[in-house]
Amino acid sequence: MANVNVMVNKGNKARAYLKEILKKPGSAETDFRYRDILFFAQFVRPIWKLGAISLALAIITTGLGSLLPLSSKVLIDFVIKAYRKPDDIYYCPPSLYYRYCP
Repeated sequence: MANVNVMVNKGNKARAYLKEILKKPGSAETDFRYRDILFFAQFVRPIWKLGAISLALAIITTGLGSLLPLSSKVLIDFVIKAYRKPDDIYYCPPSLYYRYCP
């Protein structure tokens, strides 16, 4: 019988602990001052050049990464679609004519 009481007591403690953890938090104060920005600026000041270089490299790599999809878009729009005549539904480009077109 003592084991049952111990288990019930542990269950009650666990339930109370979960209630404490899962309760709705109170509202946070939002007193943000210019002095707070100056406090964090002292940590950024020694490494600002590295941050600026990293940002510039990220912008450059994003631009270079978009070149491949852009080049394939230009290829499809201006080279492959240029062979199609609007009045002929079954038009076959000259490069494919002997192999794939009837």
